[in-house]
Amino acid sequence: MKSLNIKNFKSYILTFFNLLKIYLIINSRFKNNKKMKFILFYFPVKIYQENILDLVKKMKKNENISIFLIYNKYSSSEISKQKNSLLIDFGYLRFVPFSNIFLNKINLFISNYVAYIYPPNSINIYISHDITDIQMVNEEVEKKLFLAFLKIDYIFLS
Repeated sequence: MKSLNIKNFKSYILTFFNLLKIYLIINSRFKNNKKMKFILFYFPVKIYQENILDLVKKMKKNENISIFLIYNKYSSSEISKQKNSLLIDFGYLRFVPFSNIFLNKINLFISNYVAYIYPPNSINIYISHDITDIQMVNEEVEKKLFLAFLKIDYIFLS
C-alpha cells in the first residue's frame, strides 16, 4: 500500500495533474462527439509490450476512440515516449480528491498486468501475454490478488 510522503510527492503531483488533464481532454472531446469512447492502457511494470502497442495503433485508426497510455515510475521508458502517454500512479488515487470523477468516462481499462485499482465505470480487461506469465504471490497477497481478479470483466489468454 502506498503512503504519501516527501520522497514520492513528485509522483503524486504528476498523478493529480495528469488525472486533471485526462478529465479536461475527455470532456472537450465528448462534448464535440457523443460517440467517442475512451480507453486507458495501463503499463504498471517495466515489461515493454510491443504487441499491446500494436493493438493501440490499430485502435487509433477509429476516429471515435481516444486512447491514453498510462504508466508509472516502474514502467518501461518506451511507454513514456508514446503519444498520449501520461504518468499516473494508481497507488496514489486514494489520496487524490475526486479521482473517480476524473476517470468516470473511461469506457475500457486494459492492462497486461493485474491491477488492483480501476476506473469507476470502465470495463476492465486483462491481457495475459504468455501462458508462462502467471501471477506468483505469497499467501499474504493471494487474497488481494483473487479480489483483483473479481474486478476484471474479461481475461484474454494466449
